[in-house]
Amino acid sequence: MPEGCAPGTDDILLGSGGTNSAGNFVQGLSTGIVLSRPLVEGEKIFAIDTQNNLTGPAVQVRPAPGIPDVNSWGAATLAVALLFALLTRLRATGQRDFRTPRT
Repeated sequence: MPEGCAPGTDDILLGSGGTNSAGNFVQGLSTGIVLSRPLVEGEKIFAIDTQNNLTGPAVQVRPAPGIPDVNSWGAATLAVALLFALLTRLRATGQRDFRTPRT
């Protein structure tokens, strides 16, 4: 359960701001709250509305998703698609060989 950032608690203030008429967090003229440091995987964060004395639910920071790998079939499919696009473009512009451009 979040304790808030009151004296004597172990919670750390990461950023502060307000909300706009739509209920979105804002800081100055920008949407969102700028954080004082990057989030760490596994830590729990929560929002506090000090004006209305409300505390939002705590959420745990998850790791960033990895970049998907391409297996050999995916690489071959990508290569064929790129070659097809290149040949289609060359045919559309009238360039049938790579030596001299058509004028």
